[in-house]
Amino acid sequence: MQKSFRDFDSRVHRLNQKAAAMANGYQAKLRRDGLIELAPRRPSLIGRLPWKHIAFVAVSAVLYKGWLLYSLGAETYGNTVTHLSAGEGVEKVGAFLMQIDPATRVVAQLMGHALG
Repeated sequence: MQKSFRDFDSRVHRLNQKAAAMANGYQAKLRRDGLIELAPRRPSLIGRLPWKHIAFVAVSAVLYKGWLLYSLGAETYGNTVTHLSAGEGVEKVGAFLMQIDPATRVVAQLMGHALG
């Protein structure tokens, strides 16, 4: 008798999991034998990305670059980026990422007004 209860409980558990997955959407598929089967829709890659974390990292990077530009000055910062761009592989990528962009320039100017 216990085996039948375990089987029942495991079936209920699987059904509950499937129902929870289908709450996010589902799609109907017609099988060869004519039976319509409902399957949970998997979110696309865009839906699975942690957008808040990506935005936090991007904003933090711009703020850090702005702080560096403000504290080092445009000339020293530019010389450092130029020195990095003369390096190999990873250093060139770092130089590309550390270039002065408009957002970095605005952050540095705002820091200059607020702190300077």
